[in-house]
Amino acid sequence: MEDSTFHWEEEATLFSELMGDGMHQEEEHRLDDAIESLQAAFVEQGTQSKKQIAEILVGTHKHIRSMINLMDDNVDPYYGNGISLVKKGATGIERTTYAREIEIKEIYDATQRKIEMIFDELKAEYDVRDRLWAKLEASINEIANPLLESVKDTPAQVERTIAKLEKQLEVQSASSKAQNSTNKILQELLKGS
Repeated sequence: MEDSTFHWEEEATLFSELMGDGMHQEEEHRLDDAIESLQAAFVEQGTQSKKQIAEILVGTHKHIRSMINLMDDNVDPYYGNGISLVKKGATGIERTTYAREIEIKEIYDATQRKIEMIFDELKAEYDVRDRLWAKLEASINEIANPLLESVKDTPAQVERTIAKLEKQLEVQSASSKAQNSTNKILQELLKGS
């Protein structure tokens, strides 16, 4: 099988192929002709561009020159100095304000940290207070519960005591009546004798 890219039969063909002669030369010739035909247009465009740039630069130069002359004639140096002083003052105020802003931000951040710390301390104090309150309630309950239990029984004890006293009173009354009647009998006996 023959390689389709290998079509040289003579050395001259190989040499001309390697040197770029043949079909490539025709193509290059066409490209050269196209470039030649465009060269005049490019030269014309370059000339026009240079002319436009020159007109713009000359016009700008004239305008700048007239503005410089106008400023030299019409600008008040005191006005310029005043503007310069205002600018310096504004710059100073801006720097001072910026420094103050940074200072305020630092103070704000420090205050925020301090508030957080105080809240943490407050939480700890509340925890201590809650523990103390729980201990106080436990102590009160420890003391009060037996008292309450004893107080609950007090009305019944009072009732029992009253009942006992009433019985004793009845017994004493009965005995006192018996004694009174015995005393009366004895007194009558003593009187009669």
